[in-house]
Amino acid sequence: VGLIKRHIIAHWGIKENVAIAELRIPMLLRLKSNISALTVPYEHVRSIDVSLLVPENISWQQVEASLISAIKQLPGNPVDIQVTDVYKGKNIPENTTSFTVSIKIGLPRKDSISAKDINKFREELSRILPEGVCLR
Repeated sequence: VGLIKRHIIAHWGIKENVAIAELRIPMLLRLKSNISALTVPYEHVRSIDVSLLVPENISWQQVEASLISAIKQLPGNPVDIQVTDVYKGKNIPENTTSFTVSIKIGLPRKDSISAKDINKFREELSRILPEGVCLR
């Protein structure tokens, strides 16, 4: 629980403060009786990976806002969005970082997300990404 040290987050080009916290929901629910939690049932969770080339002058918040907006094109509800890989170096343009993002979408039935849905999402994402950011 606390802030991640600046030299660690600077490695990824993040300029804002990053905090981490752990919430123990069952314990919190016991403390206050008027707090409730609702579990949304998903029979199927589909993961979609997206790789992006992001110039150093673009903030992660700008990229994340585009991802969240484009996710609305997909059926179901986003369950989790995580950066799973960050790479800078060989085969990546100078002053650019490659990010791989895993998006988990919860579906109420065992339906899958179609290739058409994914293409629509990628087209929307390409359209709204900040100038200079591109899909790999």
